[in-house]
Amino acid sequence: MVSAFLRVLLVLIIVSALVLIYILATAGVGAFFKALGIILVLFIVLAFVVLIALRLLINTVAKKLVGALAGMQHPGTPRRIQLVPKPDLAWSDPAAVQQQTDDFLRLGFAEAGTFEIEQIPNMKLRGFCLASESIHGVLYESADSGVWSDLICYVNDGRQWLHYTYTNSPSEHLGVLKKPPHSVNVRAPGVELSKLLQRLIKERMAGERREVTVGDFKTRFETAWAEEIDWRNSQGGPTEDEVRAIAGIGGNVPKDDVLEIAREQLTVKALEQLEESLLENFVAQHPATVATELVAIHDRLRPKDVARKLRHPSTHGIVPDVLEEKGVKDLPPGMPRVVFAAVNQERPVESRFTWLGAIEKPISADVYRLPPEFMRAADDSGRG
Repeated sequence: MVSAFLRVLLVLIIVSALVLIYILATAGVGAFFKALGIILVLFIVLAFVVLIALRLLINTVAKKLVGALAGMQHPGTPRRIQLVPKPDLAWSDPAAVQQQTDDFLRLGFAEAGTFEIEQIPNMKLRGFCLASESIHGVLYESADSGVWSDLICYVNDGRQWLHYTYTNSPSEHLGVLKKPPHSVNVRAPGVELSKLLQRLIKERMAGERREVTVGDFKTRFETAWAEEIDWRNSQGGPTEDEVRAIAGIGGNVPKDDVLEIAREQLTVKALEQLEESLLENFVAQHPATVATELVAIHDRLRPKDVARKLRHPSTHGIVPDVLEEKGVKDLPPGMPRVVFAAVNQERPVESRFTWLGAIEKPISADVYRLPPEFMRAADDSGRG
């Protein structure tokens, strides 16, 4: 789409130039400037329409990304979520919700409350707990995917906790994205809850099971979301294959240039959220520090991301990339932190970032305090 638009734009520019030359030669300067004004307005309107269309296409891909994450659709992927207790929750399909609630209770589950997700308005859920089998149950309802249930269990394999999720969701979004290596996900669309429970108990590995209670449902759910989002962001955003698969849900796959723009936006957001988590964890360990005065440098950063960190905020991207000036076009694994440290060392002492320490979760990173001039520029920008 973008390349086609550029070709059309080039043709229009050539045609417009020829028309303007003709008007200037035949009708004089006054008519020339009048025609020039009309053409400029038309170009502005055309560019505006194309930008809106492109934005809609990119938002569609972003919505499908969240659907692939959680079986729901929403225009943004929240880094953290909060479950809000709603005892008198109004369900859109009360009959289907009651049927699955009855199924949970017949199987011996205890209710753990009904909730809305503050950051995802179209999602409602009810929690359950089967303490004897160390299993939490979740009944969901969303405007896009209807009513379905998950069964969740943690088993220790001697090295780490494996996160089992068995679902009867019919959503085609599920299973598109790769899952963390410690996740075991089984999708059985439309399967009765009793059979889904039998499968989980039979198929999960033997080992120590993490105990569950009615009271810890909310915390466990929020933590599981945060851990998966942090893991996904620590991969540097979705891969090209994942973006293509996400965009292909429901057909009408955008062209490659649109997919590339969408992927870039998703990657930028993933890196931003990853830094937020890194700094959040660092400040938790070092309460005297302030997150807005810090920057995290990790090995998922691309050359342009490292250059952006090194650039003075008052330039707003106008100056050339310092890494490009040095001929650095790509950074092999393990090098972004080394390159940042080396370039930082070349700066004048008063303009250097101050290394404060390292953080290991959700990914290994160095944490620096911004130079005073950067903080002043950011403050001035905020006030402006």
